[in-house]
Amino acid sequence: MELYEGTFMSNKLQGSGIIKYTDGKIYEGDFYEGIAVGKGKILDPKLGTYEGDNKEDGIME
Repeated sequence: MELYEGTFMSNKLQGSGIIKYTDGKIYEGDFYEGIAVGKGKILDPKLGTYEGDNKEDGIME
């Protein structure tokens, strides 16, 4: 992770936020206690855009 725009609670990502990675990918979505939860969107400059739901372990379906 290169940059996180959003809020923190107890030093963990919390609420709506955006992560910008060094490889150009961008993740937009919600976080709870540092894990991506609920709906999210990944913007990949090589593969395009993917939207889906994050499971409890932060993996997008």
